[in-house]
Amino acid sequence: RDLPWRRTSDPYCIWVSEIMLQQTRVDTVIPYYHNFLDKFPDIAALAAAPEDAILKAWEGLGYYSRVKNMQKAAQQIVAEYGGVFPEDPQEIARRDCDRDPAIPHSERESTIAPVQEYT
Repeated sequence: RDLPWRRTSDPYCIWVSEIMLQQTRVDTVIPYYHNFLDKFPDIAALAAAPEDAILKAWEGLGYYSRVKNMQKAAQQIVAEYGGVFPEDPQEIARRDCDRDPAIPHSERESTIAPVQEYT
């Protein structure tokens, strides 16, 4: 099936599609995907956008916590990785785990959910 996110190797675009496709039909996502990327073409644009702008662009997809969390992650990637997805997708999870003193050191590896490669 010819889908726009299959025609790119840009981790940001693929990531946006993955978040949008959670509990949403492919046919519904396609126009939102194009619109969202027109408004927020890269991770820095998403990170810097006003929350009301991202919510407006997401309107109709539902589950607004997805886009709010996506923006928080974008802000983290911009601040800590210069806007570039880390080569090792597990690195973000490990860094978050290291920041949480409530997680015993012996359990840290088991708390990191498996993450597939971006492309």
